[in-house]
Amino acid sequence: METRRFNLDLTDNDSVSRILKSIFGIICIAVALILSLMIYRSGESTWSTWIAVAFLFLFGVWLVLKVTGLTDRYVTISESEIILKDKFYSPALVIRASDLEKTGFSQLKISFFLSAGKVIALRLGTYYRDNSFKLMEAVEEFCNLNRITTTGINSNEENNGL
Repeated sequence: METRRFNLDLTDNDSVSRILKSIFGIICIAVALILSLMIYRSGESTWSTWIAVAFLFLFGVWLVLKVTGLTDRYVTISESEIILKDKFYSPALVIRASDLEKTGFSQLKISFFLSAGKVIALRLGTYYRDNSFKLMEAVEEFCNLNRITTTGINSNEENNGL
């Protein structure tokens, strides 16, 4: 099984969008710094102006972090492990095949039941249904390859009996 990566974000990170995000991020940071100096020197600062400047600065930082890939959300499936980063603010989780007891599938969710009793739920969005379907197929292939029990999937034998 080759290593496959699935993007969980709504937008793609092609080169044009990366360039635009970096340019606008740097502009937002520069404008926020210039505005903060102008507001500080004028002596007419209020809470609302500082909040607006802070928002502009943080938005610029967010755009720059987005370009670097630190805030990407993804799932990487290899032969012996699944790397899951479904929240932009948390580090990636590594789920090894030896740690998995079973995997549960539902319409928009994949649940990983670990041997330690912990359950990790991956919630899939409704925007990219094809990508969600391909991700579920890859997880199912991973489970079949590593002999991990799956629940929530109708097998072909069950469908033929209906």
